[in-house]
Amino acid sequence: MAFRGIAAAVLLTLGSSSVWATDPLVLFLLRAIRDQIVMSAAEAALDALNRPAPPQYGYLQPPPVDTAEQDETRHLKAIIDESYGYLSPAQRDQVHTSLMKILADPENAALRPQIVESFTQTARAVGRAQQTLRRLSHNQKLALAADARLEYEKLGPDQRREMMRILRAGQAPLPSDLTEMMVAEFSAADRRQPD
Repeated sequence: MAFRGIAAAVLLTLGSSSVWATDPLVLFLLRAIRDQIVMSAAEAALDALNRPAPPQYGYLQPPPVDTAEQDETRHLKAIIDESYGYLSPAQRDQVHTSLMKILADPENAALRPQIVESFTQTARAVGRAQQTLRRLSHNQKLALAADARLEYEKLGPDQRREMMRILRAGQAPLPSDLTEMMVAEFSAADRRQPD
């Protein structure tokens, strides 16, 4: 699950004694963006496999909804809204819908508690990383973006394009000002070294 990769990177970054050191944070950011690319591809594949069946018309009442399930749904939605504030409301709804599809899959029934726990831990770790990044000074963010540029320059053209797409779409787990700084740095790198 792509969320595990983000969680591990976040926990390693936040658990280190040098939280404010630039290099580990740059690596975390780039890994998180890479994981976002992988997650997007996985979600697209999952959506293709789980396209809803055509609606069936009949006179049967829908089954009653379990209130515990409603509580869990609201709880997970609240965690998504709190932890993934950098995403648009529509994107957060899409994350919630995808998560609920995974949880509703009968094949995942035995793993449901672990999936919920893993997702919750990952989402909270992303939220803590967001807070850490927001606390950086303007100069620290500029230095971080400059260091990220060095890593960006090592990527192939397709990876660069995908990273820029994610940054420009606001899908990276970064504060908006840091995202803008990284887009500027990466654009400068692309102008200097065309694919």
